[in-house]
Amino acid sequence: METHIERKILVRYLENGTILKGRIVETEGYLGAIDRASHSYQNRVTPRNLPMYMSPGTIYIYMTYGMYHCFNISSQEGNAHVLIKAVEPLVGLEYMELLKNMQWKDNGREKQTARLATHLKQYKLCNNPFKICDAFAIDQNAFDRKFAYACNNLWLESQPFVRPPTIVAIPPENLKLDSSDGCAVLVRAVDPIEGMEYMAYQRNISKTRKGDLKPHELCNGPSKLCMAYQLNKQHSRYSLCTWKNLWIEDDRASGDIKIVKSARIGIDSCGPEWANKPLRYYIYDNKSVSKRNKKAEIEIF
Repeated sequence: METHIERKILVRYLENGTILKGRIVETEGYLGAIDRASHSYQNRVTPRNLPMYMSPGTIYIYMTYGMYHCFNISSQEGNAHVLIKAVEPLVGLEYMELLKNMQWKDNGREKQTARLATHLKQYKLCNNPFKICDAFAIDQNAFDRKFAYACNNLWLESQPFVRPPTIVAIPPENLKLDSSDGCAVLVRAVDPIEGMEYMAYQRNISKTRKGDLKPHELCNGPSKLCMAYQLNKQHSRYSLCTWKNLWIEDDRASGDIKIVKSARIGIDSCGPEWANKPLRYYIYDNKSVSKRNKKAEIEIF
């Protein structure tokens, strides 16, 4: 599953109608019962890790350091999962930034702002002429007297019929395990496509920092991804095959990509055998990747 998932787009449909999209660029695989770094090592079962034992495509979200969420997908029956470590924002960057900003606001006014933003209805964003100009950054100096059909930064287009995708869970290639052994992949990063405004709001960037925020910084880590996509422990045990608010679709624009395989991050305490296994996968030369492994990159050429 790990090498397949880096060619996919992670899509989030929020209750207010906003769509966020990002290209998955980094994942980590966890092999279940045999993997000392896995939450289900030696078939350990807890209320938290139950999604790892559920059907392929089940969402597993856990909290780390008491404050950060990590988004995982079960990849085989028998406690396997994939950690999504990073995505490349594609749609909805500004909204992603708004969502991220919500995370660390403590005073009442900022909490109220966060609540209002969370329940903001999409139809209210542009429901009068002034709001339209604000929302689309249309001002008189830039656009007055220009032809809409000849303008390269503002145009009209048809709205295509959007067909709901079919989600298929694919087991890892070249990996033969009994159902009792279990495997998983941590999705470490995605490349945002749609809904970036809401993703940015969910991420915790201060107002002074917001102006310097780069698109590739929105989802370049497991917890940043959860903030930007408004995902938390409530969504654990949901199925990507049936939940209407989150799915994975084909990346039709990725072209030829090089996949780097390296050791996973932050699991040295599990011993050298498992700490050094090449179960981390990321797209070479993609800025949204959380951390490069230059030694591993040399090996792909």
